[in-house]
Amino acid sequence: MMSLLKKERYLTAAWMFTDPKDHLKIVGLDANALSNESGFLGLTYEFEGWQEYAGERESKKADVF
Repeated sequence: MMSLLKKERYLTAAWMFTDPKDHLKIVGLDANALSNESGFLGLTYEFEGWQEYAGERESKKADVF
């Protein structure tokens, strides 16, 4: 746990789906430390079209007007 807290190590797993059902492409799981005795897990999902969506949002943020 201390190595996770000090960012000396990472505990991560990812599953990639080549034939996505329900448009799910990637599932990720990360372990993170809050202290030497406690932590939490982070779960992420990536769906088809995510890259296009994120790129569109970034371009809208850059547009002042």
